[in-house]
Amino acid sequence: MNTESLANQYLRNMLDEKATFKEGQWESIESVLQRKRTLVVQKTGWGKSLVYFLSTKILRDSGSGPTVVISPLMSLMRNQVDSAARLGLRSALMNSSLDAQEVKEVKRRLTQGDIDILFLTPEQLSKEAFLEQTLPSIRDGIGMLVIDEAHCVSDWGHDFRPDYRLISRIVRVLPSNLPILATTATANNRVVKDIQEQLGAMTVVRGPLTRKSLRIQTIVMPKKAERLAWLANNLNQFPGSGIVYCSTVSDCELVARWLRNEGIPAEHYTGQLSTNERIHREELLLNNEIKVLVANVALGMGFDKEDVGFVVHFQIPNSLLTYYQQIGRAGRKLDEAYIVLLHGEEDESIQHYFIRKSFPAPEDMLAIANLLENEDVLTDTEIAAGLNLSDSTIQKCLKLLGIDNLVVKDGRKYFRTLNPFALQDARISNVVNNKKYELERMKSFVTTTECLMRFVIRELDDPASGDCGVCSNCAGSFVNSMVEEEKTIKAEIFLQHSYFYFDQRKQWPTRAAIPKHLQCEPGFALSRYSDSGWGHLVRSGKYRDNRFDDRLVDASTNALKDWLSKNAGKDQWMISSMPSLRRPHLVRDFAEKVAHQLALPYVELLTQTSLRPEQKKMNNSQLQEQNVRDSLSLKPSNYQGYSVILIDDMVDSRWTFTVAGFLLRESGYGRILPFALSSTSESG
Repeated sequence: MNTESLANQYLRNMLDEKATFKEGQWESIESVLQRKRTLVVQKTGWGKSLVYFLSTKILRDSGSGPTVVISPLMSLMRNQVDSAARLGLRSALMNSSLDAQEVKEVKRRLTQGDIDILFLTPEQLSKEAFLEQTLPSIRDGIGMLVIDEAHCVSDWGHDFRPDYRLISRIVRVLPSNLPILATTATANNRVVKDIQEQLGAMTVVRGPLTRKSLRIQTIVMPKKAERLAWLANNLNQFPGSGIVYCSTVSDCELVARWLRNEGIPAEHYTGQLSTNERIHREELLLNNEIKVLVANVALGMGFDKEDVGFVVHFQIPNSLLTYYQQIGRAGRKLDEAYIVLLHGEEDESIQHYFIRKSFPAPEDMLAIANLLENEDVLTDTEIAAGLNLSDSTIQKCLKLLGIDNLVVKDGRKYFRTLNPFALQDARISNVVNNKKYELERMKSFVTTTECLMRFVIRELDDPASGDCGVCSNCAGSFVNSMVEEEKTIKAEIFLQHSYFYFDQRKQWPTRAAIPKHLQCEPGFALSRYSDSGWGHLVRSGKYRDNRFDDRLVDASTNALKDWLSKNAGKDQWMISSMPSLRRPHLVRDFAEKVAHQLALPYVELLTQTSLRPEQKKMNNSQLQEQNVRDSLSLKPSNYQGYSVILIDDMVDSRWTFTVAGFLLRESGYGRILPFALSSTSESG
């Protein structure tokens, strides 16, 4: 039996007796078996994983070592383990969810040749033990290297992962005849070129990206309440189960809660959930036990369900590459699936925030490199104390400096290598500008009158031409863009009662634990600062009127009254406020009005001893905590033993509440409930 016939037989064993290769699949397998470096760019649902499963089977039959698959998401890896088993391939995972004993068992199986295909996350590549011990111990050596979702290699891609850069180091030391396969559905010409610069010259197998089962419609709908009402009115009209994508964690939680309130079975899905909870919620959707999974980018790659009936975007994503990848979850084995994009007024500010955070500024990387040169060895908290950079910026800088071998980590300490630092400001500036351009193209897509599918795939440099014939611009709208006024009013009321909850800090910036009996209660904010509604009133009150509207007093009173009815216990409660030398009356006057309505005593317990920089100008935990601690002291009072509702206008880093609550509890006050008018945190 020749190799192509053998591949066909394995294909039928894996799927069914009538299975045949799609156009390009055998060509991709043949390229790999000829030991070429191969890049496969094919639409979602085409079957890219089939290429490396069958190639692995044939290579293993001929005595080659196991295949190593680098994959960015654990959900993708779990699905692939199940698929590999259908072909009789023995597989294993290596990722952060494994404990020490499980890692040891995987290593044992590798040394004994009991694994045909090893799936690992790119983060494993940054571990010295993996590169220096695990890889060299593989019996018979690596037989094939697979880079799944290869656009993550490129910082021009929509989902660049810094750890993917480490792959190029491994590729450089592999034998030139070892087969390397890279796969992706979302690579335009610029990304393809960058992948080849990272991995070497590659044979490119590229197919048409049009998905004929997807019916696309776009709707401009600025107000969040209108979009919530639209979801409640329309999701049950769509077949089967599906996905609603949101740009932020907090909106995923908000939308899922709204849908449940409206009788639509829904759960949210983000990277903040535990691995087990994410698996559970994936299974709920896979088994059609819920109507909707409300997700952010954590569900982007790798979720494989053949009958997703619809994908709705609550906000526009960052680019058409991301959009194509996300709508590709739908309609894989359906004749028709419905794709609706809702464009809200907050979309651009959210995406511009993500663009600002996508790459650290070159001068920040240089500042850290110079600090390490001058100080020799520092922990990340010591770096934060020396530089007014955010914790996330410091971590991103250290990650990129480590990948470029400019900084080395030893335990919790970092030190500078002897390699010269070369600023890459031009490249980073070009990438950021490209992201801004891609966002503008995304906005243009919302209002274009041309075929929507054609608009999308042209952005991916797909040479295929012709209109899809089924999108709203080709065939007319398939869903109503109007919403019921009554439902919108109900959604507005829901938003006004959707408070922003936040946990208190559990440890100091030095990572020393804050004793539990000196911590605040979990707090909440009446609104999010960036939202319309209460957020708008907070903004105008603080920066225009120098007083907060009585509607905010009433809403806060009702929110706190509800909290006290459930949580007050037998404590005696009072109200106090965070002091300010810049605006001494703003928060105090508001808190006094709330105290009056709640019939609770108002007492000033804290004073600001010196005019410190505004907290929002402190960019990391080390400086934020120190800034508060250096400016606060307690006033004498006769209320020790009382529990305190501590009111401020804004909450972001939570250090103001954490330090103030610590001082109050240490001085004999009871429970401390932080309450703010708005959360300015963008991390949601």
